[in-house]
Amino acid sequence: MNKKSIAAERAQIRGVYQVKTPDGSQTLYVGSTSLQLEEVEHNHRAFREKKYSATDFRIALEADPTMVFSWALTPRVTSAQMIEVEESALIRYTQSKYNKKGTWGQYPWKASIQNERYNAEMVLL
Repeated sequence: MNKKSIAAERAQIRGVYQVKTPDGSQTLYVGSTSLQLEEVEHNHRAFREKKYSATDFRIALEADPTMVFSWALTPRVTSAQMIEVEESALIRYTQSKYNKKGTWGQYPWKASIQNERYNAEMVLL
């Protein structure tokens, strides 16, 4: 990988989204993405058609189509590591219902390091 592509991989437009009850009183799920919010919502709602895994969150979303997607942190240029640190903080702060309660669900950056999505060196942009 050349230096330009490394930099491009490290700094992309990313945001943290939340899924709430229709009245906004409860945060049900928190995630991070480099996609448009509409695409993220479509991917979660169409998980069977796309052959994505049937997580507890996606099954609940299928049963209750009134759940509302919105940005918790507006997309900006940042690293995958930084957005996952912020996502982790929001998961724990909001006590979201469908983010898993173990280490991987509460700390997405730890799962990314374990699964070698990026190296252990934190790039905080």
